[in-house]
Amino acid sequence: MSDDPALAFDEEDGTAADPVAFRDAIMADPDKRAALQEDKELFSALSSDDTARIQACLKKLYAQEKRHAEQSANDKMNSSDILRAGCSTPRDVTVLYENMLKVGLQYGPSFRLLSQVWVPDDIAQKQNEAAAAAAANAETAGNE
Repeated sequence: MSDDPALAFDEEDGTAADPVAFRDAIMADPDKRAALQEDKELFSALSSDDTARIQACLKKLYAQEKRHAEQSANDKMNSSDILRAGCSTPRDVTVLYENMLKVGLQYGPSFRLLSQVWVPDDIAQKQNEAAAAAAANAETAGNE
């Protein structure tokens, strides 16, 4: 966001705090004005004195940019490389299949295709803490 108060906008909907000052600041900057001329609808709206039209156009543009940013974030989250990079703790595949069997998922030898399993460090830490707590509870129960 710019330090120029004329370029202040509402981060919720993208409207300008002062549409006329916003327009004047954009139009006074030759680089911004040149870039703006590529978007005929926005340039036309900002060239007018109709503040409602300026706000509507800014709102539309802001919503488009917000959707684009969200889509980019989703694309990154769905990238197998990024997901894989976040999983750095190895797990024993045999134990995985044994645990699946305990909950009713039985995989015969022909369907045991996993050869390596990696989990995120925070998940591994929580699993280790839960296993330690279960072992401590079992030991306490055995001593009673």
